[in-house]
Amino acid sequence: MVYWNCLYLHFNNGLNLVKINRYLAHKNKEQTNIILSISNRGKRVKITSKLSIESKYWDSKKQRAKPTYFNSVYVNKTLNKFQDFLESECVKQYEQFDEVNLDKLKVKSKEYHKHGKVKKFTFLTLIDEFIEFSIKSSGIRGNTIRTYNGFRKNIEDFELNRKKVITVNDINNELLLSFKMFLYEHYDYKDGTVHHRLKIKNIILNYAFKKKYIDNQDYRDVMVKNRTTTEIALTDSDVLKIINYIPQRRKLIHTRYYFLFNIYSGIRISDFINLTKEKIDLENGLIKLITKKGDSDITIPISKQMKIILDQFDVTQFKESLLSSYSVALKDLCKEAGIVDLVVETSYKNNKRIEEYKPKYKLVSSHTARRTFITRLRQRSISDSEIIKVTGHSNDLILRRYTKIDNAEAVSNIKNILDEM
Repeated sequence: MVYWNCLYLHFNNGLNLVKINRYLAHKNKEQTNIILSISNRGKRVKITSKLSIESKYWDSKKQRAKPTYFNSVYVNKTLNKFQDFLESECVKQYEQFDEVNLDKLKVKSKEYHKHGKVKKFTFLTLIDEFIEFSIKSSGIRGNTIRTYNGFRKNIEDFELNRKKVITVNDINNELLLSFKMFLYEHYDYKDGTVHHRLKIKNIILNYAFKKKYIDNQDYRDVMVKNRTTTEIALTDSDVLKIINYIPQRRKLIHTRYYFLFNIYSGIRISDFINLTKEKIDLENGLIKLITKKGDSDITIPISKQMKIILDQFDVTQFKESLLSSYSVALKDLCKEAGIVDLVVETSYKNNKRIEEYKPKYKLVSSHTARRTFITRLRQRSISDSEIIKVTGHSNDLILRRYTKIDNAEAVSNIKNILDEM
């Protein structure tokens, strides 16, 4: 069928003519609804398509969204589908009653909208569809789902701030730039966090592009350079403080065991979540596993310190559901253990460098243990090629990023060497 200009439906006796046109409700408005006008035997009825578009992207001659419109594929496809429905209803009415009743047609169109065959495809609906698809196709779970839902909450808050629901039709770079600034201003996010949020935006809109809900990838242009905040590794004296500290709270007792085990093993947190007793070979003093990231076979030697922990505590209890509370508990543990020296945290916000003095424990995260493990080995002159065998990194360049030597410790080490010269 042809979907632009006028559509004529000829019935058996050739006398009945139905004319369908599409046009904008308000040509001069920036964003306006798309209306279908249906006329028959001197009567005319206007029916809303429940779709809206920016006026400049409407092709009035072809009566469809211009190809340059961000979401033209979805709009035109949905319009065509709705028009197909209206045409079929016209045919049904004429076959049954020898006429087309426009009032009944309007009622039928309302039923069509009510049952959701044409509905506002909102950004939140798209996110929900994407998450559901990812769970079914990729088996995402836990932390990944929480991350996507965190982005969904950002969009919800953004809508509340704008006092307007965001449809897929609304998504353009102007809106996304506004969203980026909202992340900075509303949440006080730093560049690293904004980068990750906009990266999720790209992942979801890539899905929309593949599904042909949108027909271009201009959204990729709205990004922020990934500038991470200061990352730390614990010094030997910091680790000793945790060893010597005996917490009273059950939560911190468990956290201490988990954290020390990670410091001594260097195991990635995603692999720690999946660690089972079967992978721990106490007889031969080895932990053998295949890393979730990179799918590498690694063997971790069980040190004396790890053996003590394994004899006292079941570290395989750690599960993904504990991650959020574990991150908070780590800071509490390190604070109570006395890891309170002030360190300079360098971060970036909207490309501006920010330096703040913070107690060291505030910079501790679940990944600190792995950085500490690598840093301590490199300080003891263990080669990168050997460390990689245990950590599962693909190359030593990535490994070097994990090495975080405390400034005071570096100065002290150099002074000791200079004193001996």
